[in-house]
Amino acid sequence: MAVRFPWSANLILGAALMLALIGCGGAPTATVSGKVTYQTKPIPKGTIAFVDEKGAVVYGNIVDGNYTAEKVPVGKVTVGVVSIGGGGVKAPAGVAEKYQKNVPAGVSVDFKKAFEQHEGITIPKHYEDPAKSGLTFDVVPGEQKKDFDLK
Repeated sequence: MAVRFPWSANLILGAALMLALIGCGGAPTATVSGKVTYQTKPIPKGTIAFVDEKGAVVYGNIVDGNYTAEKVPVGKVTVGVVSIGGGGVKAPAGVAEKYQKNVPAGVSVDFKKAFEQHEGITIPKHYEDPAKSGLTFDVVPGEQKKDFDLK
């Protein structure tokens, strides 16, 4: 006589078998961090993009030249970099000081620092497009460092 399992046991057994065959971890990923510079100067603020061969994109924020991108697909990726604030109008000499003089007593504002933070660095446009940047990287599982010095 054959042993019969209730339908719920068959369902659970089938689901367990599917998970074992497919794997529940998904595709391997990595955390990549490092520095992004242009002509050896750190990019103050921006975004870095990693694009895998299937077109999946993972972004990381650049702050003071440093970035971290999590869940970057393992394998060969192309890389794009956008500098935020680059190409902006630089404040003429003395403007920050002029505004600073007009700040009411008891108010804490540093206009010189504010203007400096918004100047950014202008980088060549081709770096913004991962397909045209010429930047590539072979990502391996786990944590790793990768610096990019744009020319």
